[in-house]
Amino acid sequence: MTRLSYLILLLLLTISISAEDFNIQVDFSDSTSHELFNYKGRVPAKAEGSGVMLMNGGYASNHNNSVKINSVIKGNHKKETISFNLFITPGGDGAGFALLNGKHISEDSLSYIAEHWETPNFKKAFGVGFDIYNPQTSAWFDKYGNFYGRPQREISLHWDGREVYKVMSPIEFRSDPMHDEIHNMKIELDYVTGGAEASVSIDDTLVIEKFFIAEMLPYNKVPVMGVTTSDFTTTVYVDSLIFSGEGVTVEQELKQSFVLVDNMEFHSKNREEYKEVKFPKAGRKTGRVIMTLDLGGLAGGPSGWDVGASIYLFDADSTKYEICRFITPYHRGYIWKVDVTDFLPLFKGKKNVRVNVSTWEPITEDPAKQKGWKVHAKLDYYEGPSEFRPVKVVNLWAGNEEYGNPEKPLSDFFDTREVKVPRKTDKVKIRFVVTGHGMSPNSNNAAEFMPADRTFIVNGKEFHNRLWKTDCYLNPCRPQGGTWKFDRAGWAPGDVVKAWEIDITNYVGKDRKLNFQYIPMEYINENRNDKTYPPHHRVETQLIYYKKR
Repeated sequence: MTRLSYLILLLLLTISISAEDFNIQVDFSDSTSHELFNYKGRVPAKAEGSGVMLMNGGYASNHNNSVKINSVIKGNHKKETISFNLFITPGGDGAGFALLNGKHISEDSLSYIAEHWETPNFKKAFGVGFDIYNPQTSAWFDKYGNFYGRPQREISLHWDGREVYKVMSPIEFRSDPMHDEIHNMKIELDYVTGGAEASVSIDDTLVIEKFFIAEMLPYNKVPVMGVTTSDFTTTVYVDSLIFSGEGVTVEQELKQSFVLVDNMEFHSKNREEYKEVKFPKAGRKTGRVIMTLDLGGLAGGPSGWDVGASIYLFDADSTKYEICRFITPYHRGYIWKVDVTDFLPLFKGKKNVRVNVSTWEPITEDPAKQKGWKVHAKLDYYEGPSEFRPVKVVNLWAGNEEYGNPEKPLSDFFDTREVKVPRKTDKVKIRFVVTGHGMSPNSNNAAEFMPADRTFIVNGKEFHNRLWKTDCYLNPCRPQGGTWKFDRAGWAPGDVVKAWEIDITNYVGKDRKLNFQYIPMEYINENRNDKTYPPHHRVETQLIYYKKR
């Protein structure tokens, strides 16, 4: 055997050992497999048969119980899967599952408690919440969000002490107390460059699909589960708890950070700020760029209004690219993690940055009482594998256009476009960032509070979408001081605007041409006059070209 062959064989053996899959099924009948904790109330959790009764709803209000699994999940696998059967009855407040970080817990039992298990927030740890108590409210401005009386069956994702995402489950997972209904929960974690993609399924129905959690890198994990009740109670039973892992974690590194926006201040006399920046050189191994967007208040506090805000880059020829649109919260600041990897081709050389925040806060004589916003943003460059590398950003339709005026129809703004895709392009994506603004007395309360259907056609292929956001009340930036809980046309107060993204690679013709049409829903504003703010759609549309690495 040659020395080279020997080294290759040794490398393959090393990889096969480090990639060894694992599968652990917790046997709750074995008392050494777990530890039970009772932090509040008189009825502790109890191992029963193949599972554990975390809470007996017959007589256990105002309780907090949990179970720690005495197995450590090593953080060296590319994919981890956790599954268990859950029996949970309606009541209060909910249950949670968490993978505690071995570096940030101690033997003290307080390490294994969440104040509210439906929000399992732990330092540098991942969690999933099962929230079953979110009663309807008729108040516009209170702290409760369920204004429309939607089902109280919510699933949330948590990372590093905060909720990052929450959805109302499309299927019922709460069990009838009179029946032995039990539902299978499956959590999948795929570690990718710059973080992890989390998926949650209930009885084989996908509830959350590959939600990217920025900066969630592999770590050694200690599993825990718990339940919290207040004056209302619930029964929670768990069994068939299985952990599995496969593959090898990706090699990745936070290579560099760069301050894009440095504490710019905004009020009614300063809604726009410019700054020239020189981007650092990004290595060819850069696989992800994450922007931390930190929005805080001025000395007198944050503004009390939800207003539109954007961060733009200007190229050498003054071409403007919107790289992030966000809506300010009511009366509070917030921090977002935004994946801006698509704009990597723009992050080079000298650029002008423009930040717009359309705040209305008047100027005060005393600077200590000045209300408004302070914006700080930095970019983190992660090196690691990715299948495609963005190489070019192309603007299409962009503007703030009136909607519902027959004299200047929105359809005229969306003229037919045609582009020719450069050769050696391996992937093409189109992204629409559209938000509706304006309200009563516009007919149908347009455009902020009116759902608007739309059709996108590429080379004859139709895609349909509704510009309407029904999960504003579940926005992690809650509660707020205003009408944050209302459904809106593509945005929520205190949130980054999400793009409608479509992979159109398969529709590139042999001539490399793409023909685009965007057809907005027909609408006429019957209450047009000079005294109202007419309905508008703010539009930014971009093509992203990629090459395989």
